Amino acid sequence: MVNGHTIVVSGTPGTGKTRFGRLLARKLGVNSINMTEFARQHNLIKSYDRTRRTYVVDERRLQRELEKYLTSLKERVVVDGHYSGSLVPTRVIDVVFVLRCSPEILRKRLRRRGYPEAKIGENIEAEVLDICLSEAVATHGLEKVAEIDMSARRVEDCVEEALLILAKKRPRQIGKCDWLAELERKGRLDKFLKEQAVSWKRDSS
Repeated sequence: MVNGHTIVVSGTPGTGKTRFGRLLARKLGVNSINMTEFARQHNLIKSYDRTRRTYVVDERRLQRELEKYLTSLKERVVVDGHYSGSLVPTRVIDVVFVLRCSPEILRKRLRRRGYPEAKIGENIEAEVLDICLSEAVATHGLEKVAEIDMSARRVEDCVEEALLILAKKRPRQIGKCDWLAELERKGRLDKFLKEQAVSWKRDSS
């Protein structure tokens, strides 16, 4: 692959990565890769965590297989997965889109999916603490990362924003989403922290 032709879609579970990645790939006329599906196809699943209802991936081997596959390609590709922002090699990346979602909306989405409360709490905490964003910036640098707020917007509109960024008609920006400040502004921070405390207690019991 020519350097800088991989588009990465990262974010906390529930932010809409798979739908966003597939629609973006379709708009661009390119293929898309889901990290979990790629790991299954290459026998890189180590186990299944029944408590958190998630597959445990051999990240070191996954990183090696991804690098080998992506560098062999000659065309653009979209890769989505919540750990994709740190496992895809920097030299093949054009941009890492980190999808964001407000914690209140994210909690509702994850509950609709039937996630255990402990896992919901973990993911909400990760979103509030900017974990996926921080990992992407630490791994690839500020210039390769762009945030997309998926909180209360149609996925089609979010993809249009991404296309403008790819066309250099809109700057790559980070730091737009400060969920703690938003909750405090709405007077919901105390309630949110109490919900998180209940989730942490369940997880440790």
